Amino acid sequence: MKTSVKTLALIALTYSLISCETLVDDLPLLRFPELKEKLVLTSFISPQDTVIFVSLNKSVPLFESQKLDTTKIKLPNGDSTFYLRFTDIVKNAEVYISDGVKTEVLKFDDNLSFYKISALKFPIIAGKTYTITARSEGLEVSGTTTIPIKKVDIKNLVLSEKLDIRDSFYGKDSILSFQIDFSWKDVPNENNYYKINGELSYLSIDPISTYVENKVKVEYVEKVKYTYLATNNTYGASRGQYYTDKNADGNDFKISNATLTQYPTLAISNNEVFKSKPAKNANKTIKLQLLNISKEFYEYQISLFDFFQAENNPFSEPAPVYTNIKNGLGCVAGFNTNEVIMKK
Repeated sequence: MKTSVKTLALIALTYSLISCETLVDDLPLLRFPELKEKLVLTSFISPQDTVIFVSLNKSVPLFESQKLDTTKIKLPNGDSTFYLRFTDIVKNAEVYISDGVKTEVLKFDDNLSFYKISALKFPIIAGKTYTITARSEGLEVSGTTTIPIKKVDIKNLVLSEKLDIRDSFYGKDSILSFQIDFSWKDVPNENNYYKINGELSYLSIDPISTYVENKVKVEYVEKVKYTYLATNNTYGASRGQYYTDKNADGNDFKISNATLTQYPTLAISNNEVFKSKPAKNANKTIKLQLLNISKEFYEYQISLFDFFQAENNPFSEPAPVYTNIKNGLGCVAGFNTNEVIMKK
C-alpha cells in the first residue's frame, strides 16, 4: 500500500495467537495523522503462547515511504505467525515485560526480526496485568493489558463435509469444503469480547511451473497447504470474526455456516492446464479457536476495519485507528484461547 498524502504516518505490525499452530489475522498497514516519527510497539500475549514476542518499528513521516516485509515465520517450537510491517525495524532497543512484580528483558532475534522471550521464563497468567516497554534513541513507549480470566467453551460443534463440482474457465473443479456450526455462552456480569478462528491444513500435490531452457516445465510437488475460516456474517468476513456481548450479556452466541474450503492450484504450460491432486491417505487437520480477548484487542481490530472502509469510500469521514501505546503507536493486548482440533 502506498503512502497517502492525506495521511501522515503508517505502522505495520504482527502478532501471534496460540502455541502449536497459530491462527492469525493478516494485520494491514496502519496510518495515523502524526507529524513526528514515533515508535510502533505491537504485542498480543496469551497463556497459550510458548513464545512472547514484540514487534518494534518506526512510523513513517509525511511524504516518506518504505518497503513492506510480508512473511510467515515458523518458529522452532512449532508456533507460526504472520508479519506485515516496514523493513525499518528497530533492532537495538531495550524491551521489557513486567507483571508489576517481575520484569524480564526480551532479546532481539536477528533471524525472525522481533524481540522475544520464552514463556517458560516468563509465563503469561490469566487475570494478570502486563506492561511492555521499549526504549530506543531517547524515545520510550509502553502498553498495558490484562489477560481475560476465562477460556470460553466451544459448544454444539457440528462439522459437515461437502464436495462441489463447479464450472470454471479451465473446466470443472472439485471443491471440498467443511461447514462448521457451533456456539458458546457469554460470560455473564462482565464486558466481554470474542474472536473466532479456524484453520484447515492438508497435504496436496500441486503443479509447479518452472522455466527450463526458455520453456515452461510443470512438475508436481507435495506440500502442506492452509485455508482459513470464512464466516457468513452481516459485518462481512473481516469484521464478522469479532463479537461483543454489548446488549447481550449472558446470552448464547451461535455461528452457522462458517466454512473452510480447499481450492485447487492451477498451472498452465503450452496451453495445457494442470491442476492439483489430493494426496492419498493423508489426514486433514481442522483447528477451531474461540478467543476471549481484551477490550484493546477488540477496539484495535474493529478500528482497522472501519479505517479501511472509510479510506476506500471518498464520501466517508476519516476513521481513527485505536492505539493504547503511551507516547507511541500500536497495540498491546491479551487473550485467552480455547481450541478444538479435529482430524478428517
